[in-house]
Amino acid sequence: MFLSCLFSLVKDPRDRVFGVLGLFDEETHVLFSDLGYRKSPQEIFRAATEAILTTSTPALEYLTLIHSVRRDNPNTQSPSWAWHLDYSGAEDIFQNNQIIMPENLGTNNKPRIEDGVLQAEALLFDEVVLAYPNFSSENFEKLVLDMVFKQLNGIDDATEWQEVFEKLSPIYFRLLEGSAGEFDPRQQYEGWVARVALREWEISREKDENADSWRGVPLSLLQQKCTLREKEYDVMIMSSMLRLDQDQKLMDEGRNIFVTAKGYSGLGVYGKNGAGYASAVQVHDKIVVFPGVEQPIVLRPCGDTEYRVIGPAFVPGIEKDESLEERIKDSMEQILIR
Repeated sequence: MFLSCLFSLVKDPRDRVFGVLGLFDEETHVLFSDLGYRKSPQEIFRAATEAILTTSTPALEYLTLIHSVRRDNPNTQSPSWAWHLDYSGAEDIFQNNQIIMPENLGTNNKPRIEDGVLQAEALLFDEVVLAYPNFSSENFEKLVLDMVFKQLNGIDDATEWQEVFEKLSPIYFRLLEGSAGEFDPRQQYEGWVARVALREWEISREKDENADSWRGVPLSLLQQKCTLREKEYDVMIMSSMLRLDQDQKLMDEGRNIFVTAKGYSGLGVYGKNGAGYASAVQVHDKIVVFPGVEQPIVLRPCGDTEYRVIGPAFVPGIEKDESLEERIKDSMEQILIR
């Protein structure tokens, strides 16, 4: 119910709760009996989250719908587990990772709130070891190239090139298009990145005209990858990429790409761009799997045993990790979220 309200423009954000409250049963109505428009949006959103935790199964699925990193005013701060029903578009929701839970998975306790702290069972599966800056309208092409060249440096074989893109291109594709398309994004992004790289080489004042490589990648390989394989789709994607230079959204906030200790690359929620703001997902953040929740969730340590919710993540390949099912069965632990 609340999900449908995320895509609705309203004058008062509290309407995203009260506008659908009449559709719920009496048990849920009781949870809102002493609330009204005299309460702040933060109080209403917290009550809505507590209602979800009390009545829904799986209770924590709402964590996959968080749009951006919270930047609360310290004077009105609400718990990080409280779902702020801010406006978002369907393309902002990750739906690509689907972690399948083992059959007959037992958990000791349903998530619960005590003294403002959410207690829940979870698997601390991985940790972020490298976090790139948030994408913005100014840094988009440079940031993509820096990430690609860092992984391609020294590669002179087309097969290895494709292995790198096997990891990275689904993330770039998800960043721009929002969901999977009707064609293989790897083939298209290879060509786009190669053309951008050659353009950078052509205008560079630091290049060696006699060298046969650029930033560690053979020029012959870049030229080979420039070939348009599906011209219609390739031009469409190039246009989408280049339009980001004028994308007003990226002037205010952007996602960032991260790398984990297990070698996965991922894409996080939106974070604020501009001076004074850190990357949305940061080094030492944890990649966490909750029972019944199909997307991995990023949590940030805040002390020895407590965490804050950052939001869902798109981590291609994590659902195929051979150790995941066994660890979900055997390595769940109780964690505290403020």
